[in-house]
Amino acid sequence: YWRVKSRGFLIQVVAAHAEMRNFSWDGAAASVPDDWKPDAAFGQLPVAVFGSKLKIAQSMAIVRFIARKMGIDGENDWDFAMSEMLLEQYSDLWAEASRAQDADKRKEAWDAYFQTTFAKGIMHVEDLLNVQTTFCSKVCVGELAIACLCNVMLDLEPSCLDATPKLQDFYRTMQSKPRIDKWLGPKSNLHQHFSRE
Repeated sequence: YWRVKSRGFLIQVVAAHAEMRNFSWDGAAASVPDDWKPDAAFGQLPVAVFGSKLKIAQSMAIVRFIARKMGIDGENDWDFAMSEMLLEQYSDLWAEASRAQDADKRKEAWDAYFQTTFAKGIMHVEDLLNVQTTFCSKVCVGELAIACLCNVMLDLEPSCLDATPKLQDFYRTMQSKPRIDKWLGPKSNLHQHFSRE
């Protein structure tokens, strides 16, 4: 979860974009998972603590909580609905990527993922852009999720957005945003969780 493009990556990007103060990973000690897991609601990480009592488990619950608290879950009903659709598409494509990662024949599973699952799924996202280069009236959490997905998948397959020029423009726009360029830009020092080999 720490310094890795895995389930916690989106949480970090959302917190950075929202300029959430005092947000950091408690990842200084190697024993952090052992220290936190027993108290986690579902016995797994990530877990976020807000204030002295509110502990939230599950990465997407944390993402949605930060988005709501910081006002990036949608400016209006349309933005909220669009953001939620994008979050769900992100989750679906991420889950399928995880299946490819865990497959016995990993290389073949990743090849199939990019040729079919990702290609189809990302084309649906492209279709939502119509002629604009953003999905919502201002940056919302769903857009951040799609940007994170693009970032991770481009590391694995540099041509994966070739058939989606509007999405490429969207991603470049997101990548250059000052609050999140250190996460999504070329100077990011995060390691890739997924591997095609």
